[in-house]
Amino acid sequence: MFLNFLILVFSIPIVVLWLHSSPFRHALARLRVPKFPENIPAVPFWVTLLPFVTRVELDQTKIFDRHIKAPLRKHGAVKIFFGARWNILVHDPAYLRAILADDEQQWEKSGNHEKVPHSVVAAFLGHNIISSRGETWRKYRQMLTSSLARSFDAEHDAVLRQANAHLCGPIQDHVDGNAPTDVSRLLQRYTSENTLESVFGVPGHHWKEREEWLQHFCEKHQQQLRDAIMAAAASPPLETEPERPPGLGNRLVAALREGSLTEKEFTDNLMVLFVASQENPQLLLTSTLRLLAQHPASQQRIHDELRSALTRHSGALAPALHDTPYLTAVVYEALRLYPPIAQLINRRAARSGVLVPAGSDPAAHADAPRALWVPAGTYLGYNAYSTNRDPVAWGPDADAFVPERWGGSAAAVRKAVSSRRARAEFVSFHGGRRACLGEQYTLLLARLTLAVLVARFEWVVDPGWDGAMTAAGPLCTRNLKLMFRERPDPVSHVARRTWAARSTHAATARGTGVTRARRSASRSGLATTRSASSVSYRETSSRAVRTWMAASRLEMFLVVRKTFQPAATRGVTWSKAALIRLE
Repeated sequence: MFLNFLILVFSIPIVVLWLHSSPFRHALARLRVPKFPENIPAVPFWVTLLPFVTRVELDQTKIFDRHIKAPLRKHGAVKIFFGARWNILVHDPAYLRAILADDEQQWEKSGNHEKVPHSVVAAFLGHNIISSRGETWRKYRQMLTSSLARSFDAEHDAVLRQANAHLCGPIQDHVDGNAPTDVSRLLQRYTSENTLESVFGVPGHHWKEREEWLQHFCEKHQQQLRDAIMAAAASPPLETEPERPPGLGNRLVAALREGSLTEKEFTDNLMVLFVASQENPQLLLTSTLRLLAQHPASQQRIHDELRSALTRHSGALAPALHDTPYLTAVVYEALRLYPPIAQLINRRAARSGVLVPAGSDPAAHADAPRALWVPAGTYLGYNAYSTNRDPVAWGPDADAFVPERWGGSAAAVRKAVSSRRARAEFVSFHGGRRACLGEQYTLLLARLTLAVLVARFEWVVDPGWDGAMTAAGPLCTRNLKLMFRERPDPVSHVARRTWAARSTHAATARGTGVTRARRSASRSGLATTRSASSVSYRETSSRAVRTWMAASRLEMFLVVRKTFQPAATRGVTWSKAALIRLE
């Protein structure tokens, strides 16, 4: 008792001094709701903390529905605390059009390296094509657009190989064992392999089931990924590898060697482009598989449409995919309902000004009820989850899964997507000049993967799955588990191509990790023209990526936990999933 009394006596002055200190007053000032804009409400700052408290069993969709949806929909915008500052969050498509149509003279792009410069994620992703602006962004865009925005039709065979190795093979094992499939884990492996091969031009190999990544540091595996890209760009392909346009890795390496990029710019863009190219397809596929599991009639309709398209195109998969409007509509509907980046706050007021609905003159409408006075330096963003479900734009069934709303033909779907994006009613791929550069790759990967799976399997949600979404960060179904079974009437052409590489998965299960290209070269006695070191880098790149990602996320978690854990009250823990997704 006496010891406790002494501790209390000595701690009181310390607490008093701390409360009067400059850091405390500065932190308190940050929590104070800003005066401007005066005509929109503020979401209580504690709402932002809810994802971090695991005892509050709310995912981000439930938090939105309970605490953000009503004021955001009513006023078109709200003030919200995020990233250690107050921001303006927009829902109204008219406001959003005004922001996206701006040439960044007023509402400029500003990434984490400026918003939270000392954060883990700022160091992790750096200054890159996604977060930059002005001349820097134009330089990056000129270098990389041709690689990112090109047609990926030449990648069908690569995607099919990966679909078998990392999806169909493991799923078949679970079917044989009558066990649920952990879809999230499979898709992470699958999309990582595809990103390396199709986007960066680095063929990977199959990962080992057990990886002792805890002993490695993040920096080591960043270097391994960098070296893999450099080696792939320096070495010619195997004779058995298909011809394809130069990958993004080649373009980055060329820019580095030409002196157009510094070492840091090269690394920053490599990191962010890999994360974006891998994560967005993974999240989209997870959400789409979940929706199709809940709507078996849509699965069957895709199956029938695919069979008919292949018949019309004599079994050629590439043209058949362009003739499957319902499949395309399903992908867009999944993107509408569950945009991977549900909330994005990355615009900043370059100077004080008025935000008015698109088509209005800010000077003439400065005093209008819907005009928002925005002080210089204020960050603005939008909630795609809310805008994509706006009942004014999408009707009373805005929250329902209705692929038919996009149209019944390929031309109708394209027209609907174009018009919805122009009106900022569909913003899953953002919009304006800064729209997502990887859109074509993401759509191709999603449609082709779904075609392969629907051709061979049917699936339903595992009864043991809790139905939860992610607590914070990218929007996605959490820990999704599905029960697959083989179709009694598989689409023979697609199924035959995926069955053919079944032995690849079997080899992986035995730990051999031999790629199809290397196996073919070995059997035919073809000589390679690459150096031994280049081969080694290309073969180990995929495992390096997985280890690097794991080590990076562990590092992020440990740093954030060290920062926040002392503030946790007894009996309350912080959600790891939420912490590692912090901006």
